[in-house]
Amino acid sequence: MLSKSEFYLKLEEILAIDSNVITDEAELAALGVWDSVSVLSAITLVDNCYRIVLDGTEVGSCKTAGELYSLIESQI
Repeated sequence: MLSKSEFYLKLEEILAIDSNVITDEAELAALGVWDSVSVLSAITLVDNCYRIVLDGTEVGSCKTAGELYSLIESQI
């Protein structure tokens, strides 16, 4: 299982953004790449790393990376 910082690095990779940009407070929409494809990619990342499947609506409603990680933690 990935730590939070490792998850954020993987998320940065799939979103093709610079490293160390994503923090708990990072607003996903402000990254400029958070769209429906990114939501699906995040769901796949979570499935691959944590073996849990998140609901797309819940992931899409997360405003910050911290909210996304809290959603993951609630399912573990």
